[in-house]
Order: sequence, then C-alpha cells, then structure tokens
Amino acid sequence: MKTITLHHLETLNSYTSILDDDKIEEMREWAGEICNTFENTDEAYYWMMNNQKKFPFKDDLIERIKKLTNNKFERVQFWIQFYHWYDFFHPHSHDDGKNNLCGIIFLDDVGKTHFICNTGKERPVETVSSSSGKMVTFPVDMLHYVMPHCDQGKMRYTLCFNSITKEN
Repeated sequence: MKTITLHHLETLNSYTSILDDDKIEEMREWAGEICNTFENTDEAYYWMMNNQKKFPFKDDLIERIKKLTNNKFERVQFWIQFYHWYDFFHPHSHDDGKNNLCGIIFLDDVGKTHFICNTGKERPVETVSSSSGKMVTFPVDMLHYVMPHCDQGKMRYTLCFNSITKEN
C-alpha cells in the first residue's frame, strides 16, 4: 500500500507571467497542433516522453524556470495536457521515485487546477485558476486534479513538467 503525503500550502509556488504574449501564443498554436495530431492527452504524453528533443521550447523554458526557481536541473521532461470542456483528471501525483519537482505552465485562461493540502486536522483544497503565462510548481507527491471547465467550444492547454533538481 502506498503512503500519500499531503503537503502544506507553502509548498505550492506560483509565478506570474513567465512568458511574453508572443511566446505563449506560439506555444498555444503548437499545443493545438499536438491536440489535432493525437486522439487524446495520453497519446500526446507518450509521444512527448519519447521525443523530448522534438519539443521546440525546451531549452528556453528550462532557462526561464531555472532563473525563477533558483534550481539547478539534472533532468526536465515536458508534456502537453489538453482538455475539452467535459474532460477531467482525477486526483493524482507524479511520484515515480525519480523526480522531485513538478510544474504547470498555463497557456490560456481556461479552467482551474485543484491541489489537496494539509493543515493538520483538515485537508483543504487550494484552487489555482488558469492564467496565461502563469507557472505553478509543487512537490511530485502533492495530490492535484482538474475538473471539467464547462466552457463549451474552448480547449484548455497546459504545459506540464517533472524534473530532478539538485542543490545549488
């Protein structure tokens, strides 16, 4: 049986506007192409995990994330998530025993991500609204989920990452 760690809210870090509008639009267009290429997010995820060198924004994003978080990275893996108005993702973590930091970069203003926190006796949910260009980082074993955004006709695009950081 796996133990689930519930983190305090302080382990959730938010950074606003890590990308300029032109770069966000370029990434959103690329995400739209990925969405149209694959039938679902799972197929896109597996393709990206096996084709990290084909991700056109990787080096630039790693440099931006390094500056914001003051981390040194041994490895970063990116993938795209896309959600139709009815899509959701159940509570989960990214704890694979290899990574120690996760992140989400929002490419639009559609939907929300919910994080299950620990305050001792209670388990409040911290909700982070999507905001184009915002990045949120959190420990790999922090539970989070996505509910349907119910905005018919709109897609929600996020660029996610798992990474291994090392001490500065």
